[in-house]
Amino acid sequence: MIADLCHEHGISSATFYNWRLRYGGMDASVMHE
Repeated sequence: MIADLCHEHGISSATFYNWRLRYGGMDASVMHE
């Protein structure tokens, strides 16, 4: 699921995890809007 989300947004898994750490762990539904 994370990989699909990353692919959809054109980011790597590492970028996603760094983004999550930076922005306080918002969940995928927030990112998806």
